[in-house]
Amino acid sequence: VSGTVFGDNGITINNAGIKAWNARSTKATLEYYFSRGGFVSISGFRRDIDNFFISSVIPASPQFLALYGLDGEEYAGYEVSTQINSPDKVRMEGYNINYKQALTFLPEWARGVQVFANFNSLRATGAGADNFTGFIPRTINWGVSLSRARYNLKVNWNYRGFGRDSIVTGRSIEAGTYVWNPQRMYVDCSADYSLTKRLAVFASVRNLNSVPENIAG
Repeated sequence: VSGTVFGDNGITINNAGIKAWNARSTKATLEYYFSRGGFVSISGFRRDIDNFFISSVIPASPQFLALYGLDGEEYAGYEVSTQINSPDKVRMEGYNINYKQALTFLPEWARGVQVFANFNSLRATGAGADNFTGFIPRTINWGVSLSRARYNLKVNWNYRGFGRDSIVTGRSIEAGTYVWNPQRMYVDCSADYSLTKRLAVFASVRNLNSVPENIAG
């Protein structure tokens, strides 16, 4: 048995009897390709999710304790902090826009330049939406790349909106308390150079602008 005891009569443990969650998805995409390289697309989806996991504090029933071989009399009156399957359903809906274009109108010295961008939007609806966590409603990515015969350069900007993460449960904690991830925008860069036909070097820098990864409760 792997778990911890909180307070005088509480146990935190993984739920060995939890069921797998399942989802039914529908997606549609419309794409258009440019004659000189590049494309634009828009897609939308709908996903109905059942039995997703939520954190909860439940009584330590004899049936639950039996999953771990624990004595029902010894732990009578205990509470268990664990994950359970949500009895409610949630529907995720969203759309995505992608764009990529080679800038063929640039002069010869600037050949090989491409720009790209994408936008993602998500929302949760349904009876279980308040308990559905771990997604980011808005993300935006955009950047520019330069491709030549022997080397490639790429700079990417990434914006992530506010996201509601895990729910916080326990004694003296108000219902509906969540961990929130703040909005964030960071820059990534990468480059590679071919020394020979079989040998190349590359470099990659994540979070070039040194944006901190903060988690707000």
